[in-house]
Parts: sequence; C-alpha cells; structure tokens
Amino acid sequence: MKKCFTTVSVMLVLLSIESCKCTGDSDIERHFLMGFDLFDKDTNKNLLGLSGVYRLDSVTIYDDSNSIVYPGPVPLDGSVYFSRYFDMFKEIHVGTDVTEYYYLYLRNGTLDIDTFKLEYRAFIGDCNEKELTYLNFYYNEQLVFESQNPRNGFDIDLFK
Repeated sequence: MKKCFTTVSVMLVLLSIESCKCTGDSDIERHFLMGFDLFDKDTNKNLLGLSGVYRLDSVTIYDDSNSIVYPGPVPLDGSVYFSRYFDMFKEIHVGTDVTEYYYLYLRNGTLDIDTFKLEYRAFIGDCNEKELTYLNFYYNEQLVFESQNPRNGFDIDLFK
C-alpha cells in the first residue's frame, strides 16, 4: 500500500510539473530577435560579410520614426541581428494588428535603401506574458517570412 501511495504521489508531482508551462523566461520583448543575411540573388554571395559588397561599418537600420535600430557594424560573418524592443525599450502592442516599417541603409559609394515591413498581433498568454499569434516579414514589399505563434524571432536569408 505504501509503495502504491508513493507511486501515485510521484505521478501527481510529474503531472503538475508537466502542466506548468510558465518558466518566467518568456519575455518576448527581451528575447525577440530579427536576424538576416543578405545575398546576391544571382551569385548567392553574402553582400554584408567580410568579403561582401558593402563595408561592415556601412550598414544601418532605422525605424519609421528615424531612430537607429541597428547602428552596425556588421559582424565578419555578415549576419545581422537586432531587437527593436529590447535595445530601444519599445513595447510590443497587444490586442491589435500592428505594422512596423524599417529601412536598411546600405552604402557603397552611393546610398541604397531597402525596406522591411513587420506585421504581427500579440496577446497576453497563459503565463501573463505577451505572445504573438502571427508574424509576417516583408523585404522590399515581398513576403519572405511568415509564422504562427513565433517565440524568439526569426533568422532568414534575403536576396537582393
């Protein structure tokens, strides 16, 4: 009888641990990163890396209020990661469809400006934390990434 009671107790503890999804590590504004590599569409060469077309210190990303979101320089591997929310102390809005615009400034003798558009909707989830129901990411008005319930952001390859 004692062994049965212990087994049942252990099972109940395991079930309660399994059902607990709140880890305290789901702060989307702190963990949400947007990442990309930019490649030449004809040669697949990384345009931002050490041997890229654009100098590492010539890449900047601005938001639609003209605030710098990514000041550069680009790391040697050419991968760009930025978080508008954590780095800029911005909030992800809840309960409404949101569209945000970003401008990628690339300099190589002349200025080349590409656009990013981010669409999402957030809600307050079970753990009283913000979660996204969907996310769409556009590069120069082309949908290049879409996700349902993304957790930590995205990392994609873009082609120019």
